[in-house]
Amino acid sequence: MNDVAAHRLLSVASAVLLLLGGNVAVVAPAGAQALEAVPDCPQAATSTGDAAIALRVRAALHSDRFFNDSHVEVSVEHGDVELNGFVLGDWDLLHAIRVSTLASCGRRVIDSLYVQQGGNR
Repeated sequence: MNDVAAHRLLSVASAVLLLLGGNVAVVAPAGAQALEAVPDCPQAATSTGDAAIALRVRAALHSDRFFNDSHVEVSVEHGDVELNGFVLGDWDLLHAIRVSTLASCGRRVIDSLYVQQGGNR
């Protein structure tokens, strides 16, 4: 299994566990590249404004080298992150939710994305 496949498998597995509400500790196999660093969450994460949360999530999605964020819009209302637009596969959908959850310090992420495969909706 190459490094990219191992990274994707670990990312999908941790996203599924995260969505199920468990605390995730992932250990990469020997030789695999390290997973993305978890962003530092401010101590007073509950008082962070919606605009700051949206900026953190947009930056995290844009800087992720495995995710194309050009068709994803991020909005935040009352601390809840909403993702709108489309992604190109199931892996992209889970990865977008995972990255958004980490970047927003565990806030609720509302998935309004749809999966577009083969040019069809």
